[in-house]
Amino acid sequence: IEDLVASRVSDAVTKTSDIDRNGASSESVKWQYSRILSLCGKPVNSKSMDDGVAVLGEDLQSGGNKRTTLRFEYLCKTNHDREQIFAVEMQMAEDGKYRVSGLSCRKRNSEANPEK
Repeated sequence: IEDLVASRVSDAVTKTSDIDRNGASSESVKWQYSRILSLCGKPVNSKSMDDGVAVLGEDLQSGGNKRTTLRFEYLCKTNHDREQIFAVEMQMAEDGKYRVSGLSCRKRNSEANPEK
């Protein structure tokens, strides 16, 4: 989120693990991030929700493998003059460290599936 607030989309893309996984290119991930930002607006701050406590989950991969997922949510004012919930998803990589795996957003009081 800090990179997006500072308009460093390329830096945010560099930190995304989707580039190396699943054959996604950096241009493809940059396009996805740009799409999220055009739909939601560019965040102008990065206030974490729930005191920065991540939502823990599991991502089921092909072959039945499970990957631990952490989802950090930020309530952000955007340049579209509305508040959005931005979620930064982190997944545990093969080396045991967490990597950014995606970005999504939704309107503040929306329970619908976030745009991803």
